[in-house]
Amino acid sequence: MPKSEAPSDSRLARITYTDPLSPISEAYRFLRTDLLLSTQDTDVKSIMVATAKPGQGGTVTLANLGISLAMDGKRVILVDADMRRPCLHRIFKASNEFGLSNVLAGEMEFHESVLHTEVDNLFLIPGGPTPSNPSELLGSHRMRALVEWLSDQSDYVLLDTPAAVAFTDAVVLSRVVDGVILVVRAQQVPRGAEEQVKSMLAKANANILGVVLNDVEPENVDSYYYHSHYYPHMWSKRLKLSDSFASGRSLPPVNGQD
Repeated sequence: MPKSEAPSDSRLARITYTDPLSPISEAYRFLRTDLLLSTQDTDVKSIMVATAKPGQGGTVTLANLGISLAMDGKRVILVDADMRRPCLHRIFKASNEFGLSNVLAGEMEFHESVLHTEVDNLFLIPGGPTPSNPSELLGSHRMRALVEWLSDQSDYVLLDTPAAVAFTDAVVLSRVVDGVILVVRAQQVPRGAEEQVKSMLAKANANILGVVLNDVEPENVDSYYYHSHYYPHMWSKRLKLSDSFASGRSLPPVNGQD
């Protein structure tokens, strides 16, 4: 898929809804299946999607995964926990006048922040105005209470975060959620960055559900998994993060939004 720059990536972030028969939409359905299989018979409901650095495709992956789950009949709530640079409201054409930052500051009740989207079963809490202390808010008792409340109201809660190497937000939030999915662009992230994120999350006792490897060249993908496009795969947490670069399925290349 040709690389694109924001804001046109807003269209790519909704492609599972706008073009459900496309190969890239099928790729996200593979990812949905991987997630459902890996979380069955568990209590995992709140999941943070994280990247090592900006531009890895984390937001696009989160949005399409959420859409795919919702189209499968799951009740899904997306939370833009990247209060430094929120963008989910643009993807879903919603207001960002109020959002997560207002809720965590005690200015809104939980239910007041949840917005409908055009996708059935899919809801959104935008980031809201950028606060002066996003990391502290994400680690607060109110954030934990919000995630618990959202989990009671839905099948899955998916939370977007800033790049883990640049800010502490993702590591702080990893202690609040049930699990973490890492999105890695194979051609861009140095081994040091992904190992650093792995170490940071391990110290926080994060439950790493798997790694989505993004932007793999066709010759690096096992022919067994290659079928007309790059398909996704979420590796088991039993694998070392660095091992995920060796082989396996991948998501189609995306660029621009994290």
